[in-house]
Amino acid sequence: MSLVTWEYRIEHDAAALNELGQSGWELVAVTVVDGIEQMYLKRPGPTFRELITLDQREEVARMAETRSRKGEES
Repeated sequence: MSLVTWEYRIEHDAAALNELGQSGWELVAVTVVDGIEQMYLKRPGPTFRELITLDQREEVARMAETRSRKGEES
């Protein structure tokens, strides 16, 4: 069984909730602070496998950018 990690977000714009829901965000609480609604959302964070994949993609992008710069200098 893998450990689930969570991402959290505070939103003030109720109009954004539908789009956020389609992106995997779940509304878990609403409070009012100084007359302003604060909506607390959460969604599962990336798995270890997804994190590794994201790290690899970022590294490949950095390598490609470095090669592109070297090509411009030649």
